Amino acid sequence: MGRISDAHCHVTSSLDVETLASILKARNFNCCLMSTYWKDWELIQQVRPLRTLLKSQGVHPWFSHLYRVDKTLSKVEHYKTAISGANADPESFQILLDLLPEPIDLVTDEQDADFEILGEVGLDKVFRIPRSGYPDYPTGEKKKDTGLTRFRVNIEHQKKILGIFLELAHRKRVPVSVHCVKAHGALLEEVLKVYEGDDAAICLHSYNGPISQTHQWLKKFPNSIYFSFPLFAVVEEEQAQKYRDLLKVIPIDRVLIETDQAIDSYESANAQYQDLKKSAQLLAEFTDTSYEEIERTLERNFSRFVNRC
Repeated sequence: MGRISDAHCHVTSSLDVETLASILKARNFNCCLMSTYWKDWELIQQVRPLRTLLKSQGVHPWFSHLYRVDKTLSKVEHYKTAISGANADPESFQILLDLLPEPIDLVTDEQDADFEILGEVGLDKVFRIPRSGYPDYPTGEKKKDTGLTRFRVNIEHQKKILGIFLELAHRKRVPVSVHCVKAHGALLEEVLKVYEGDDAAICLHSYNGPISQTHQWLKKFPNSIYFSFPLFAVVEEEQAQKYRDLLKVIPIDRVLIETDQAIDSYESANAQYQDLKKSAQLLAEFTDTSYEEIERTLERNFSRFVNRC
């Protein structure tokens, strides 16, 4: 083990720091450990530096409604701004509001914040807020009602949160891991507000965007955009063909692989690495390249991404 890196993985936030540290110490391959909101953010911060651990800081769009940009807004005012559809169904919104916590004032510039990568941040036009107020994944919490409401996180609110984190990444010169669902045009617009040309290191994680948008990313950021794929999870030929088509467009030096799984969900470090290895094997197959060459290429790509070079 050791040569292939996991460009995007998670941790169950109910874990204690000692257990997480033990899990990480068992891994002799790099793990970009994403944070999604305050619970896993705080957990990751408590882990002592490890050679193979890249700590992150970020707010996932699925949790972004929990964060307040304007500190003068009350709880009701904030959530009416952050959640789409609040005025259309006030009765259902009030039920959701009663479950939601007081909004958290977004502060990203703590002096003691320790992170090597910014993530997971992004935009999502499809996600619907669950009746529990926010998702279980990857928190490890078990809520009674896991159904979905009709409400979505307002895309303008998502853009504000994303913009703040992109500015932070630019200021601290760290790479960024980005989530995007049905919003690639809007995402590119937001990124271009902060970055120009190759003044970036951006990974579009679990990438599944259209070919036309892929060309746009490559045109704007030919040497600093990366596309990460959890290929081990491919189970249908239609899905495999989509990746083959994308990889005809994406240069191999722009590719990373990931699990996008909670590392504590694996029985062992080797189990996680086998998923990475399977992804590398499929990447070799889809690009008609030897496995050995793919392994070397992935190693170089990951080094360039995290070191912004």
